[in-house]
Amino acid sequence: MNEIERVVANAADCFDGKPWYGTSTMSIIDMVSYSQVNIRPEGFSKSIAGLLRHMIAWRVFTIKRLRGLAEFTIDSKSAENWNSSNVTEKEWKGLLKLLKKTQEALVDAFENLQSENLTQGVPGSIYNMDYLIRGIIQHDVYHLGQIAVLKDIIES
Repeated sequence: MNEIERVVANAADCFDGKPWYGTSTMSIIDMVSYSQVNIRPEGFSKSIAGLLRHMIAWRVFTIKRLRGLAEFTIDSKSAENWNSSNVTEKEWKGLLKLLKKTQEALVDAFENLQSENLTQGVPGSIYNMDYLIRGIIQHDVYHLGQIAVLKDIIES
């Protein structure tokens, strides 16, 4: 297995496989009911829907950067990055579809790389492809943990 194949396998495990850290993204997301997605428990500024939108925004950023779009950015204070508005059930279903679509696009972008590309700089960034790829997987896992905690608190 070459490095790109390892990246793809890791991304697949984290998304809907059996990752080392525990429960995959889709396993946790599939356990979330629509009635839970807009709740912000006391002491929490984010909702499950807001966290999922944030994850998707950075997945889109990663896809665009891997495809060479150096000019694509996300303002850290923008609604695109942190949108706190509630979602309708239809919008939630759309987010779930978009999450799956971004997974397909990420894997496609990963598979279009060669192992030697991993040390190349990302257009418009100060870091390389390997850092970006590892970063998006870590970013998803971090926010997935937040979603799991919120879900548990909401259910308690």
